[in-house]
Amino acid sequence: MQPKTSWIFRVCRGVVRWLSLGYLQVRVEGLEAIPSQGGAVVAGNHASVLDGILLLAVSPRPVRFLVAEDMYEHPFLKPFFRAMGCIPVLRRNAHNGGALRMAVEALETGELIGIFPEGTIHRGGSLQQIRQGVALLALKTGLPVVPLGICGSGEAFPDGARAPHAWPISMRFGGPRTYARVASELIPEVQLAETLEEIRQLLLQALADTPLPAAAARPALKEFQLLLSTLVVVPLAWFLTLTAHPSLDPIKLGTQGDAR
Repeated sequence: MQPKTSWIFRVCRGVVRWLSLGYLQVRVEGLEAIPSQGGAVVAGNHASVLDGILLLAVSPRPVRFLVAEDMYEHPFLKPFFRAMGCIPVLRRNAHNGGALRMAVEALETGELIGIFPEGTIHRGGSLQQIRQGVALLALKTGLPVVPLGICGSGEAFPDGARAPHAWPISMRFGGPRTYARVASELIPEVQLAETLEEIRQLLLQALADTPLPAAAARPALKEFQLLLSTLVVVPLAWFLTLTAHPSLDPIKLGTQGDAR
C-alpha cells in the first residue's frame, strides 16, 4: 500500500513534470529499477540544482527530498517544501540525527527518499566523496538503494548562468541493491565504511553507463509547451540561483552516536 499524498503535492509534482520536461531535453533509462511499492532510497550524483527537479519529474512515484535548511527556511520556498514533504537538514546541528530519524520513518512507511550523497553540487561529470547518510539509511532500514546517474544537468545550468539552457540530459537508474538491516543501535564503523564504498561504486557505474545524448529536434506539438515552460522555468531558475548557497556543507546525517 502506497502512502497517501496531498493534492498540493500532486499538483506541484504535475506542474514540475510538465514544465521541466517541456523545457529540457531529457532521456531516461532504467525507471523500472525504482520499486513499484515499498520504501527505497534513490541516490544520485549532483551536478546542478536541476537534479532534484529532474528526479521529481521523471519518477513514477512521489519522492521526498532532504533539503539544506538554507533553502528550506526561505520564506517563499518553505510552504512548497513542506507541501512536498521535504526533510530539513539543519546546518546548525552537528550530525542531524533528527533528519536521519525522519528519513528512516518515511522509508519504513513505504516512501521514496531522494538523496544526493555528495551533499553539495560538484560539476565536471565526476563523482566526489560521498557522505555517510546514504549508507546509514540503507543499513538502518534494510531497504533498496537505487543508484542514479545524471549527465548534462551541469551543462544545462552552468555556473554563472541566470537560467538553464534547453540542453540534452541523460538520466539512468541502475539496479537496486539491498543491504542487511542492522538491528543494533550502533553500526560498526567497518560495516558503515564498506557499505558506503559499495554505494559509491554503484553510483560510479550508473554515471559511467549514462552517456550524454545529442540534441534532438522537438516535435511540433511541444513548441507551445516549450514557450510556456520558458516563461516559468527561466524566472524560477533565476530565483533559485539567488536563494541557493553554492557551497552548502555536505549533508552529515550521523555517525554511530547520532542515531539515538
